[in-house]
Amino acid sequence: MRVDQVCEIQTGYTARGRLSSSPFGVPALQLGDLNERDDWSMIHPELYDLGDVKDRYFVGSGDVLFRSRGTTTTASAIPDDWPYLAVAILPLILLKPNKDLVLPEFLAWSLNQREAQTHFDRSVQGTSVRMVPRAALSDLELYMPDLKSQALILDALPHRGGP
Repeated sequence: MRVDQVCEIQTGYTARGRLSSSPFGVPALQLGDLNERDDWSMIHPELYDLGDVKDRYFVGSGDVLFRSRGTTTTASAIPDDWPYLAVAILPLILLKPNKDLVLPEFLAWSLNQREAQTHFDRSVQGTSVRMVPRAALSDLELYMPDLKSQALILDALPHRGGP
């Protein structure tokens, strides 16, 4: 199945100008806020003066963020215990999985596999700053077993307590 068949894909919010912190602002995530280990316990959104932001730009537990720009073009599933709702700022791409078809963690894991990364490498645009176009993400074909099999695969991964 293609990625766009198992989730809703939304580009991140386009900030108008430089982001300025505000104690009364909107919680937001930028590309640099995500860490290499996807340790969401260490990720706390900053508050920015963004004005009125549409609901579709907000992410929370059960969503997946895709890093569409830079040397690391990987995905990260937001865990159920992450206590925030935050605006995802472009170049982050929001993936809202259809939970009847795919587990968020399985979607992120699939996007991070060598085959998917090779697909992104072939479609990357730009020479100084690598950018994966949304179409390359949408059109990517993924192996999509049933939900029970997805859970078994995830449970077998080392970071989930498996071998």
